[in-house]
Amino acid sequence: KAQGSSPGLLCYTFHYEATEPRGKTQEVIDLIKAHNMKVGLTVSPDTPVEGLLKYADQIDLALVMTVYPGKGGQSFIEGMMDKVKTLRAAYP
Repeated sequence: KAQGSSPGLLCYTFHYEATEPRGKTQEVIDLIKAHNMKVGLTVSPDTPVEGLLKYADQIDLALVMTVYPGKGGQSFIEGMMDKVKTLRAAYP
């Protein structure tokens, strides 16, 4: 749990998959904002973009991963661009 923000820390980005199953996504967003930082929310390739859209009006950055986290040497997953297009259409 963050106790304060560093003068150099402007944005905190976290994985939807790490918080949503525990019902903590909103709490983390609120905590980041309470420390005067911008909020970034990340989704992995297997996560539907609708999960991110649920919080899109509260975040400053949406990160759609185009590879699976923690596995080196992967190729770009072209299908993830559909998620980006969905986000861009909803939030130009």
